[in-house]
Amino acid sequence: MADTDKAAPAEATTPTAVQNPEIYTAQEFAQAANKIFGPGVRDYTVLAAFQYARKERATKAEAVKIVHDFRNKTID
Repeated sequence: MADTDKAAPAEATTPTAVQNPEIYTAQEFAQAANKIFGPGVRDYTVLAAFQYARKERATKAEAVKIVHDFRNKTID
């Protein structure tokens, strides 16, 4: 029974990709704006969104949220 207790933590480890997501610059996201954010999203929109969010780097998921929030922002 002691052998199975030792094996459990080794199986519970998570993949490295989940622990260390890749981080890209705003410029890199801007260069691939159409591919990442969809047609109609221009490079200057991505750069403006990052500037508005006061971020220079982000993961892909964070970048999608930053650009989406910026594009859907309402003007009061």
